[in-house]
Amino acid sequence: MCKTWKRISLFGAVFLVFVLAFGVSVPKADAAQFNLSFAAHDPATTSQMRAHQVWIDRIRERTGGRVEITMFAGGSLAGPMAVLDSVKSGAADIVWVFTTFYPGQFPIADAVSLPLLGVETTTQGTQALWDLYETTPALRADLNRDNFKMLMLYTNPRNFITTSKKPVRTVDDMRGLKLRAPAGTATEMVKAWGGVPILMGPGDIYQAVEKGVLDGFVFEYSGIDNFKLWEVAKFYTEIPFYVGPFLTLINKSTFDKLPTDVQKIIEEESGRAMSMTLAAAFQKSADEVRTMIMTQKGGTAIEISGATRDGFVKAADAVTADWIAKNNSASFDARAYVNRLRELVAKYAGS
Repeated sequence: MCKTWKRISLFGAVFLVFVLAFGVSVPKADAAQFNLSFAAHDPATTSQMRAHQVWIDRIRERTGGRVEITMFAGGSLAGPMAVLDSVKSGAADIVWVFTTFYPGQFPIADAVSLPLLGVETTTQGTQALWDLYETTPALRADLNRDNFKMLMLYTNPRNFITTSKKPVRTVDDMRGLKLRAPAGTATEMVKAWGGVPILMGPGDIYQAVEKGVLDGFVFEYSGIDNFKLWEVAKFYTEIPFYVGPFLTLINKSTFDKLPTDVQKIIEEESGRAMSMTLAAAFQKSADEVRTMIMTQKGGTAIEISGATRDGFVKAADAVTADWIAKNNSASFDARAYVNRLRELVAKYAGS
């Protein structure tokens, strides 16, 4: 053997001893890189996108940088009414979905949106949803399809009625009001209370109120701040109207192509625990925004209670009865499901 090869062999042996002694990692030839996209309609600065970025960073860290998820916030990859189609088609790998933007597509999950169920906080609604998810095959089927898989499931803060000029103090004050409302419960309830619901994305609300196209909107405090809607609104009728489910979904084909160890890490970083983290961040943001609006932005809070509340409840009960009738089947007892949902909302009251 020539001297050159002897030197190379000696160097290799020394290097191997060094690696074994000091734990220096050697890159594996099969350590593939997976670049995934995440589409959401909220701006990147919001509490929900910041919380999701922590989740993204955790996955990157735990996979040793093998999984890189790039966030496309503010609708830059897909708008609020387009994200679901984008994850189904694979145009986006991961998406953040507000189910009420997709009427009829998540019927079982949307039961938590039924009016005046008594959900006061995000964590209360999220605990109830996860109890149902873990025990109800119909809900699991609702959120996991051939083309997507659910990673997180939680609710937003309670939504209520906000107006720019005319305050809503009784159900009669709703008559003729043009209000932005998501599809489903919000739309049905605005109609039942005598208003005119208009479906539009949150980014269009400000200008519509400013121009008088809308008299107000159905929304929650965190979202109101995200789009600076306190600049065009004054009256906040704080009846706990409804909460809506949010989902973080991953394209099924994308997920199935990931190595088993990566799948396991993503699932461990997701699920109920991360859903509760997202819900808590949502509630904290909403509480802080409410304080800011009432103390610094001239907002007027209107509480609905007693006999005045009863006027809202009668129509709400009719909408719930209609949901039960539409979704009941031989394989799904819709009334029992709603009764169980009410029990869980009561169980987690104060959480």
